[in-house]
Amino acid sequence: MSANDAKGSLGGNDPDPYLTQGPSTIWNGMIYPIRKFRFAGVAWYQGESNFADPVKYSCLFPATITGWRAGFENPAMSWAFVQLHAYNLHDWSEFRNAQALATRKLPGVVMASAIDLGDPTSPFDPIHPRYKQEVGRRLAQAAIASRYSDYGGVHYSGPRFRDVQPVAVAPEDNAGVKGLVLKFEDGNGGAAPGTTHASAAAACSLTGSKKCCGESPFAVVDADTGEIKRVPFWVDNAGDNGAGKVVLSIDSNVKKVKEVRYAWERFPQCLLYNGVGGYEAYTDAMPAAPWCFDVVTGAPCPVRNLPNPWAAGVRTTADMGFTTMLHKLPVRDLIQWGQKDFAEEYRPASAGGGADAGDGAEAGARVSADVGDAPASDDFDTSDVGSAEQLDDDTSDVGS
Repeated sequence: MSANDAKGSLGGNDPDPYLTQGPSTIWNGMIYPIRKFRFAGVAWYQGESNFADPVKYSCLFPATITGWRAGFENPAMSWAFVQLHAYNLHDWSEFRNAQALATRKLPGVVMASAIDLGDPTSPFDPIHPRYKQEVGRRLAQAAIASRYSDYGGVHYSGPRFRDVQPVAVAPEDNAGVKGLVLKFEDGNGGAAPGTTHASAAAACSLTGSKKCCGESPFAVVDADTGEIKRVPFWVDNAGDNGAGKVVLSIDSNVKKVKEVRYAWERFPQCLLYNGVGGYEAYTDAMPAAPWCFDVVTGAPCPVRNLPNPWAAGVRTTADMGFTTMLHKLPVRDLIQWGQKDFAEEYRPASAGGGADAGDGAEAGARVSADVGDAPASDDFDTSDVGSAEQLDDDTSDVGS
C-alpha cells in the first residue's frame, strides 16, 4: 500500500473500496475490538445494500446474529431489527421475507416493521425515510417485549397472521361469491383487544396509485394462471376474542388460490394496524408486517429471488451519489435539515404539524356481504396487480 493509499479520504484520495466496503469490514474495524464489552442486546437497521439477493441474505442475516452471539460469548443476546420500509423505486417484498425469516429461525430475535413509513420525497432519496422517531419507538417496544417480557403489558407488534380458511361470503343466489377469512395470533401483539383496523400509509397520496385506503393491501395468486389479483377486504375487529380477523372476497374467476399476500409490493397504500391511530408518531398503533402464505402447502412462502434485479432505467445506489453528497455537507446543515423537514413538513396535523402528506382518502364503497356478525367495513379497489416488479441489485454483504 502506498502512502497516498494509506491516507484515504483524509489525504484527499478515495480509500481502497475493499478496505472500507468489503465483507467483514464493519465487524473487524468496529465490532471485534469491543467484543469483551457486556450488553444485553442489539438494535439493527440494515439491508438496503443486500436487497437484490434475498436468498443469500436469508442465510447471512441469521449467521450474523449467531456469529455476534458467539463472538461476544452471549448466546442469549437479544436482537431487535427493523424490517425495511416501503420504497417506491424498487420492490423489496421478497427481501422483507428474508428478513422476517430470522425471527422463525432463531430465539430471542424480534422485528419492528417500518412498512408504513416510506418517504418518497425525502431530500436524501427515498431509501432514507425521515420517520426515525417512530422507528425508534417500535424498536424499543420490541426490545422490551423480548428482553423483559416478564413485566408484561408491552404493545410490541401489529396483528400477526396465524391462519387462513375458506368462507362463504355471499349466498349461492348471489353468484356464490367465495372468500377467505384470515386469523391472527392471540394476544393482539400486546395491544388492547378489539383494536384491529385499517389505516393509510405515510405519504400514500404522493406515490403509487395515490388511493391510500381506497386500495386493498391484500392480493391472491391464482393457482391455475399464476396471475396476481388484488382483492377487497373488511375487518372484524372483535373476532377471535379481540385478536381480530379479516375477510377477503375472492373473484369467482379464481377457481383455486395458491398464495395469499399482504402488503407484498413496493409501496402499500393501506395497512392493517392494532392499537390506536396509524403511522403517525405520538400514537400507540403498530402495523402488521408484510407476509405471504402458501395455501397449498400450508406454510409461509419461501424466500425467493426475483429475476433481473437490475431493472433497466432505474437508478442504483451508486447513481444516487448519496454518500459523497453527505460527506460534503457540514454537520450543522444536516442537523438543521432533519429538524426543519420533519418538524414542519412531516409532522402530522393531529400532532400540531402543518403537513397533510399521507392523509388517506376515506374509503368509499361498502362490501355488500354478511359474514356472521362481521361488520361490512371499508371496501377497496379490485383491479389486478401486475407481476411482481423487478428489483435492483447491490453486491454488499452483511459484515461478519
